[in-house]
Amino acid sequence: MTDEMLALAQRNAKQAGVSNAIFLKGVIEQIPLPAESVDVVISNCVINLRRQARVLMEMRACSSRGADRNRDVIAEDRLSPAARGERGSYSGCIAGALSRSEYEQGL
Repeated sequence: MTDEMLALAQRNAKQAGVSNAIFLKGVIEQIPLPAESVDVVISNCVINLRRQARVLMEMRACSSRGADRNRDVIAEDRLSPAARGERGSYSGCIAGALSRSEYEQGL
């Protein structure tokens, strides 16, 4: 998240009258929050571009009564890491994507 994106999120929340949202800038592999301290985790095409195992471990910040809303690129289980890499020339996201099973296991 850039400083500009953070400022936009804060402005949008203010304009919408949202007073219970807090936006923090940080590193997704090292969320500066205690376990089970947030109600919602939202990710849009980020996990596959980072160190996936570490990112998924950081989901610990989401409370057991909370929600996890991820939209990310995953690969079919039948594709080997080499096959995923070959497809990376068409789409940079798929080269580093987890397989469906790896993703579900990580969550």
